[in-house]
Amino acid sequence: MADTLITQQALVFGVTDTSFGFFEGLEFEDVSDKIEVKDGDGDIIGIDYHSKRYTVSGTYVFDSGQPLPITGAAITITSQASQMAIGANSIYVDTVKQVYSNGDVVKVDFTGTTYPNIT
Repeated sequence: MADTLITQQALVFGVTDTSFGFFEGLEFEDVSDKIEVKDGDGDIIGIDYHSKRYTVSGTYVFDSGQPLPITGAAITITSQASQMAIGANSIYVDTVKQVYSNGDVVKVDFTGTTYPNIT
């Protein structure tokens, strides 16, 4: 059996968008609501997925020259958005948390949601 070589060009390292500060990590989750359709016996006979959205969470090193995102603000993270197929849709900030600790830089944790049908 032949070996498979995975080179660096096939991998994506880190987060390249630095408009807020330096990202340490970013997570995208594909989410939909689900309805199970049941017959009179209670057997599931169909499934409907609807209200598609992506939840986004991340941590970045705070750049004091940039404002903190605020709850409800629309932000974009363009370099990673194309990988999750959310395109240019805005990410609406749900939570923002500043993290201070001795011997480390100020970090910001945030969560947000993007909706494919809202641009």
